[in-house]
Amino acid sequence: VEFWFDPAANAIQVRSASRVGRGDMGVNRKRIEAVRSALAAAK
Repeated sequence: VEFWFDPAANAIQVRSASRVGRGDMGVNRKRIEAVRSALAAAK
């Protein structure tokens, strides 16, 4: 998982990619959603 903080846009860009093969069966999306939920709960 990679994070890029963009203060000019007041945003956090998040990237998650499969290391093996083309697909990950939605695992990366679930990881990103978990991070998003944790950040929202911390507000």
